[in-house]
Amino acid sequence: MSNRITASQVKSMRSRLDATQVEFAALTGTSFVSVSKWEHEHCSPTGLCEVVLTLLQGAMRRAPISEIKRALQDCNGNTVDIVRVLVHLEGLKNR
Repeated sequence: MSNRITASQVKSMRSRLDATQVEFAALTGTSFVSVSKWEHEHCSPTGLCEVVLTLLQGAMRRAPISEIKRALQDCNGNTVDIVRVLVHLEGLKNR
């Protein structure tokens, strides 16, 4: 992926989901420590975490936040399910 997810983007996504760092980590299938490091600019998301956050950004442009949060909660931290849900939500037209 060419465009890195920034600390401010992570904070913004977490804020829009009205989630703590622990809750955001659970919703995105990562750890609280990773979320904290990203938000404090100690490192940037890479690999699958970067893919998930990029998909989440796209989904947030197309689907209601409440629908996104509910769908992610239903995934119970399962990364494959999270990616599947976000790909679906990202593909939706603006409502």
